[in-house]
Amino acid sequence: MLAFLLMRRRPIQQTWPACLLVIYVIYPEPDPRVALAVALLAIAALILSLTSNGTEQFISSRLMHIIPILLIAASFSILYFFTLTPDILPADSGEFQLVAAELGVAHPPGFPLYTILAHLMTRLPLEATAAYKVNLLSVITSVLTLILVYLAVYQLTGSIAAGIIGSLALGGATTFWAQATTANIRSLTGFFTALALYALIKATGYSLRRGNQKASFSVARDPLSQEAPSGKRMTLFLALFFLAIGLGV
Repeated sequence: MLAFLLMRRRPIQQTWPACLLVIYVIYPEPDPRVALAVALLAIAALILSLTSNGTEQFISSRLMHIIPILLIAASFSILYFFTLTPDILPADSGEFQLVAAELGVAHPPGFPLYTILAHLMTRLPLEATAAYKVNLLSVITSVLTLILVYLAVYQLTGSIAAGIIGSLALGGATTFWAQATTANIRSLTGFFTALALYALIKATGYSLRRGNQKASFSVARDPLSQEAPSGKRMTLFLALFFLAIGLGV
């Protein structure tokens, strides 16, 4: 999917050989390590092909916005994947692994959304235990959270470097790292919290960029007013929706 979105505007005559790499993801058996390696190889090949077409195209605004996201996703996926807890865990984490495998009910408040998502993870056609697959859910939600943190910081500051530093600071923190490699509900809650915050920033138009504070504050006062664009009102409603889901994980 990622390769298709990135290369859809390029002639198929130039990109079809990259599609052959998908074979190694599913044959002789599905392997997430091979899938990750193929994704990184495809991204590297895409970057090289863009740089060969000239510097101006390579530093286009769209590409410069996509590359940091890909780097954050790839680097932390590798880090968390290779430090992922391989088996059953004690305490609440072990409970979540068991509940997800059996589609049971955890201790109050029950965490229904997490249980359903974790149970779907156990259904993945991977040569791994159910406990390992539930742990893998934390990797996915944590990486998505870091991407949202980058987008939120970029939206606030307009600085790619600030967004990357914010993601690195959170992703490398010991507590966040520990939660990203074990079965727990905090990673999923963190994802919905980051999603709600990013949606709120988009809805209010709030920004820390120099010379833009006055306009930002005027929009942020009442994003539900008639003067506010309908898209901003919808984004605010989505932010509240995501926040409610995060509280109900």
